[in-house]
Amino acid sequence: MENHKKYNQVQILFFSGTGGTKKIAFNLKKMIEKNEIICNIDEIFKPFKKIDGGYDLLILLFPVYAFNAPYIVLNFIKKLSCVKNSDASVVSISAGGEVFPNFACRREAIKLLEEKGHYVFYENMITMPSNFFEKTSDDEIKDIVEGFSGRIEKIFSEIISHNVKKSKVAFRDVIIAKLLKCQVFGGKILGRHIKVSDKCIMCKKCEKNCPTGNIEIINKEFKFKYNCVLCMKCFYGCPVNAIKPFLSEKIMIDGGYDMNKFFKQV
Repeated sequence: MENHKKYNQVQILFFSGTGGTKKIAFNLKKMIEKNEIICNIDEIFKPFKKIDGGYDLLILLFPVYAFNAPYIVLNFIKKLSCVKNSDASVVSISAGGEVFPNFACRREAIKLLEEKGHYVFYENMITMPSNFFEKTSDDEIKDIVEGFSGRIEKIFSEIISHNVKKSKVAFRDVIIAKLLKCQVFGGKILGRHIKVSDKCIMCKKCEKNCPTGNIEIINKEFKFKYNCVLCMKCFYGCPVNAIKPFLSEKIMIDGGYDMNKFFKQV
């Protein structure tokens, strides 16, 4: 179903851990601006920036964590100003793609946006390489990278032409998503007990780049709080590999994770 509308101002909001969602967000911004539409883009990052509205289309992007939207995204939506006559689209990013048990991953974010007055007419999923536990194969990464521009362009075209696309979520998937949300607390506990080795050069990059403010360095002493969303940014972003998970380093991909390197492969 298509209902061509003229959008004057688009607001992109995104949360990104290791760079995949950020890359998608800025590619969408370029496509929107090429069509002579005003586009503002903001990253969901603590302390939260105030978004007062003024847009007629909101595009929300986030990676799937624990088969849901990251809790930082949900908390941010709750702080958005209420709007009237604003469309919205929600795009999730996952290594698994649109498969069980990801089917209900956008449901809570959409519900919160609608409570704020948005009409969410479009939702979709984009597959990107895994940064957690199991490495995406080289062949799969190559396919993802080669098809990247085409997939983003298709989503842009569908959103900007107001192509209504909404998923039907089975009750079973809703229940499973709610049950698996308990993994969020596991992430908070892991984030409280991060290890820092003596290789640390005290560059404070981890503190600066932590989106939830989970890392604080005072007088060269690390303080880890219970705010971790397990985005993996501090682990992969450390220039000397000094930061590791407390219980198991197996959740990290061997050889590290660098979105820029993936996109240089083709």
